[in-house]
Amino acid sequence: MKEQSDQGNTPLVTTLETAKGWWAKVPVITRMLIFSSIAIYLISLLIPFNFYMENIPIYTIHHFQFWRIFTAPIANMTFISLFFGLLVYVPPAADREREKGSVLFALDFFYVNLQIQIVFTVFCFLIGLIFPSLLSLQSSNLWPLFMASLVKTCLQAPDQRIPILCLPIVIRARFYPIGLTK
Repeated sequence: MKEQSDQGNTPLVTTLETAKGWWAKVPVITRMLIFSSIAIYLISLLIPFNFYMENIPIYTIHHFQFWRIFTAPIANMTFISLFFGLLVYVPPAADREREKGSVLFALDFFYVNLQIQIVFTVFCFLIGLIFPSLLSLQSSNLWPLFMASLVKTCLQAPDQRIPILCLPIVIRARFYPIGLTK
């Protein structure tokens, strides 16, 4: 009898149960971000329209393609950018959405993304007057939003100690964003 009950608890079953439990706790806006990012990436494998979703200043400004400012977070050109973008952004985003509520989280997501993309576009445009190649830089994925939320979190509790990614190194929160960029 004991052998039968142990067979049901294989590492794969335990992992699947853990994943199901986690997925049940993911709020609605975060789920929409996951689904839309994956769907856009998969569709772009067949029809290469992902290029039209990235914020590329030369197209945003000179061709009046202003939707790029809004669609940039869900545009992923490679599987690696999709995977790691979702891996680092989704867990803290789900926590923030549970804390704030879905409506406030969606408004915050929209507002922060709008700020990031406008600053990026204006910066590239102004510097592009001197170095025209900068007008072709791309902004996409959830990384800019992750970094913005990380900076905001670290500024709220600067003396908190945070581990650097998966490493056993712990630093103060005020230095964490700088440590990730180096």
